[in-house]
Amino acid sequence: MNELNNNVSFFMISNLGGGGSDKYREISYLDLNENTNLLFNYFYLNQPKYSDSPAFARTWLNRLDEFTDFKSFIKFTRTSMIEKGYISSEHTEADYDNTEVAYLLDSGAANIVNNIFKNLDYETQKNKFLEQYKQVLNDYYDFGDRFKFDIIIGLDLGGKYTFKGAERTNENIQNNNQLISNDLEEVFVFLIEETIQYLKSKPNYHPKVYFPLMGRTPEEYMKFASILYEKEIEYDFKFDGIALGGIASGKALSKEDWDIRPYEGRISTLCRGTGISRDEVINSIISSYAARIANKFFSDRPIHALGAGGKFNILPLAFSNITSFDTQTPARRAYDGSGTNANDVFNHSAKGSFAKYLVGLLNEDYNIINRNFKYVKIPTLDNEILCNCYCCTHFSFDDLKSLYSNAGNDKEDYYYSKQLINHHAIYQHELLCNLYNLSTKNEILLDYFNDFVNFKNLLKFVIFEFQYEKARL
Repeated sequence: MNELNNNVSFFMISNLGGGGSDKYREISYLDLNENTNLLFNYFYLNQPKYSDSPAFARTWLNRLDEFTDFKSFIKFTRTSMIEKGYISSEHTEADYDNTEVAYLLDSGAANIVNNIFKNLDYETQKNKFLEQYKQVLNDYYDFGDRFKFDIIIGLDLGGKYTFKGAERTNENIQNNNQLISNDLEEVFVFLIEETIQYLKSKPNYHPKVYFPLMGRTPEEYMKFASILYEKEIEYDFKFDGIALGGIASGKALSKEDWDIRPYEGRISTLCRGTGISRDEVINSIISSYAARIANKFFSDRPIHALGAGGKFNILPLAFSNITSFDTQTPARRAYDGSGTNANDVFNHSAKGSFAKYLVGLLNEDYNIINRNFKYVKIPTLDNEILCNCYCCTHFSFDDLKSLYSNAGNDKEDYYYSKQLINHHAIYQHELLCNLYNLSTKNEILLDYFNDFVNFKNLLKFVIFEFQYEKARL
């Protein structure tokens, strides 16, 4: 099973139940990424429980209780979606065998917390909140066990980087989130202890449990890592792995706290000619920083970086002993655009919103095929820079644009083009994981980038030159 060996691995995020047409069609096309591990979101899978609004995939989610394991449910759902026509006639369908891939369950805790906060005042009803959240904890862990997920991320308070609907306008949600932020340590201890007590009562619990760390500063990350370490000793209990939370985006974190401010000018200079943005490098520094702190206490077990597996993060995080990653970015970029401008996709200078394609960095032989590793709007694709993924071996850029342009005639072709774009980006992320796995055994990783000096220097800066002072405390 991919996530349990000694290699670093990538998890594709499936928000089945929480997304629109693009997100649930990922299930139809799982054969594109047959060997890719998958992360699912408990909150979205329980939309019938947590929301009165119609979930896009409610037809299938309402039948979940008919199954004894989640992998069987996904195979049924895929077959049913295909039978209902949620697949392009241009796709050569293949069987999907999910027996050898890992399924990971994350809680979607931020959405659950906000759901509770809509009708509760944390300041005067703190104990009520903790009582309700303890029930959430029990239900969540029961769900992971019942449906035999391979890994489950321990329940935390979550963290979000995109906000919708009531999250922007509901004063209760905003005020309560502000109030609970002052009690993070207390709630963190509560969740550790309740989780340990639950797991001790379930000696045959099926999933591996990775407990999440959190923190807004290096000092806070260090503090919470120390608390978790001490609680394991106190309760004579050891989690199977650790997850790093709150590090997927540096936008909400202080550059001063993470010692980044003095390096901003140099980061901008190093980014030139790579396709990597300054924000991507800052995110990589913060996540690597948190990883090295976690490794001070938990180097003897797997560590998963939640949401932090962006295209530039993978190699620095792997060097920091992170064993697995996930990110929503490939899907977000693939699903940009509403189809309104699809007919204009062959216009190289087209305006408006379009899907974004990750111009590949490597091919399957780990040769560099491009020196501008970034997402671009698909109308701008011209030179055939192709890797060895299914998309690149079966479709030219013109073929991809033709599928995309069919939004007004055959929606399934349009959706298929975006699934191919998503698949291609995920393949590139997995190549970077495989490159690290090969290089740790056979040769020095950075030598692969001798012909892409700017990219190599950027990697060296984050991996070796940036001073992770707090990680050495």
